[in-house]
Amino acid sequence: MRIVRNMAIGLGMVIAASAATADAAIVNLRLKITASDFSGAAPVNPVIGDFTFNFDNAASFDSTDIGLTVNSFNLPHGVKFSYIAGAPDLMFLSDGGNSEGCGATGGFNRFCTSISKVSTAPKIGSFYYSSAAAPGIWEASTIELEAAFGGAAVPEPSTWAMMIGGFAMIGAAIRRRRISTKISFA
Repeated sequence: MRIVRNMAIGLGMVIAASAATADAAIVNLRLKITASDFSGAAPVNPVIGDFTFNFDNAASFDSTDIGLTVNSFNLPHGVKFSYIAGAPDLMFLSDGGNSEGCGATGGFNRFCTSISKVSTAPKIGSFYYSSAAAPGIWEASTIELEAAFGGAAVPEPSTWAMMIGGFAMIGAAIRRRRISTKISFA
């Protein structure tokens, strides 16, 4: 009887844990960006970048390079990114990664692009850059984006709870079966 009660408690805990779902997930995204056909005589045309991102889309953050791997990039700029969680699901990729001042300024090494629907189906907005070597701001009229989600999925806490509860119930059933099977010789 005690085992049945413990199994009922365990099942209740599993059901309670699985009822609390979360929309947050770890995003593992690889973006390949090719920006070309710039306005004016841009010093670098096309601009090609290959970036890998790993971050939790539960909260917004600003100007970081944590979780960012620059696989290749043919501009002499540092790279950071910002993320706005929620309905916009928007990311800014730039030299400063700042979502507030995402803009190129003539005479400085700056670049910026915005990417929407980052967690589901990424779409790129505009891409522009400036250079300290040549005055001007160049905006791409052709932008290609190749997005690939990768890596192993990270289970939600409720999934872990359900899995552990399931193993506990299987273990209790096996133990109960062993206890009730008694061999006696006459």
